Amino acid sequence: MPPASSWSPAAVRHRSHRMASGISRARAALFRVAALCLWTALCPGSPALANCPFCPSLSPTLSEQAATRSVTALASWSSGVRPAGENQGSTTFELLQIGRGKDLGPKAGSSVTLAPFRGGQPGDLFLLWGDGTDVIDWAPPVEFSETAWHYLTQFPAREATTAVRLKYCLRFLEFPDDIIARDAYEELASARYEDIAALQPHLPGSRLLEIVADRTVPEQRLGLYGLLLGLSRAEGAAALLRQRIMQNPEDDAAFGLDGLLGGYLLLTGSDGLDLLEQQFLGEPPTTFARRLALLRAVEFFWTYETSRFARSRLIASVRQLLDDPATAERAVITLARWQDWTIRPRLMQLAFDKGFGTARDRRILRRAIVGYLLAAEQVEPADPELQAAAAQDLQLIRQRDPATWRAATRLLRPQPAEKSP
Repeated sequence: MPPASSWSPAAVRHRSHRMASGISRARAALFRVAALCLWTALCPGSPALANCPFCPSLSPTLSEQAATRSVTALASWSSGVRPAGENQGSTTFELLQIGRGKDLGPKAGSSVTLAPFRGGQPGDLFLLWGDGTDVIDWAPPVEFSETAWHYLTQFPAREATTAVRLKYCLRFLEFPDDIIARDAYEELASARYEDIAALQPHLPGSRLLEIVADRTVPEQRLGLYGLLLGLSRAEGAAALLRQRIMQNPEDDAAFGLDGLLGGYLLLTGSDGLDLLEQQFLGEPPTTFARRLALLRAVEFFWTYETSRFARSRLIASVRQLLDDPATAERAVITLARWQDWTIRPRLMQLAFDKGFGTARDRRILRRAIVGYLLAAEQVEPADPELQAAAAQDLQLIRQRDPATWRAATRLLRPQPAEKSP
């Protein structure tokens, strides 16, 4: 587990800006994502991801790690021997409190010496955990706090219900101790959406309003908080979410925006989607990252909140992204998974339209179209007319752009099972 300092707001913002600079590279790599998504289209039985759809899970949670260890202890830095030559040096810790493994030997007040040397001051607190029985194999120490130790030791057991565990975490959203705030976020971020939605009666609406309004909250957590705020139905939630969504229209990072959009649409329905389409897809269109966030929000309702919008309304929203060379590929991937075969003639027009983006844009789009057509060929129940049209379109792409056809079919066409010897 990384030291707590690596998850400070400043460090998170630094990583956010660094990731933003890679968006153009990420778009160039979307074909690899297309392969995975279109294979899902070819295999309709494939399960959707189960965890919160707007929540990047950054690391295992404290309770998950503690549950796999024989011993957990709160320790204090005592002394150290600096490295010399090939000697790594060592650090001595005093065990203050034992969580797990009291019967395995470690006692409060005893000392543990570990290599290598780690700088510190007497009284600096660390979390120690290890495995073993007769001899404990200690993992590298983690900077900790007494408050975080109490949070960890009071955490509901892994045998407790998911509802009990998640309700415990709600008490610590954006807690002043960032170790706790990060871990509470991680626990919720790794939960299934159905478990998150079940928290609705217990969500702290007023606290969520404060968190979403706070500009210092790490951006990658906003997706979860926006979703929770929408589920809470707190008074003023829609207005606040709209304010956060509409700020910085030129932002090409937009971390957490998809969850803010999802929460807003939970509250506003079709009227909210109409407004977002005007703002994000109208003239002039907003940034690629923001349009992609809107697409993810729409996909969320297709998968998780199926009663909120008619399927046809969501399909119509995604079709609008076909008009933009930057988002057309991702729209094709989504519409293939949703088995919208009515756009096939339009896709073939765009595939070789010299006025549609750059030559590179069209090659990327053609790759996705090949996957779309392969999915159409495999549709169940079989549709002979669609399959024949898809085969004809594939042959046309093969004739006009054989390199793209070869690359796409090699990656996306289902391969026959190997015969047993």
